[in-house]
Amino acid sequence: MNGTAGWALGRLRFIAAKEINAAYVDGRLSPRDILVTDGVPAEVPFVAGIVAMTPATPNSHVAILSQASGIPFGCVGRASGTAPMSEP
Repeated sequence: MNGTAGWALGRLRFIAAKEINAAYVDGRLSPRDILVTDGVPAEVPFVAGIVAMTPATPNSHVAILSQASGIPFGCVGRASGTAPMSEP
């Protein structure tokens, strides 16, 4: 899992990447929530944590913004063409 270190406590809320801003504005997503999304968001809303279901590097825009804001961020996808990690 790539991203920024930390831990978060909150309600997991799946919001499609294209709906993040609207969900934050209309209250479906709040600062107490952990955002689970199908893409890497371009902007980081003020939430308890972010989990992206697509790969991102530690130098990605969202990782840097998350780290600067103190928001734990991780991604659980892997780039195409890469092998999954194996147990030793």
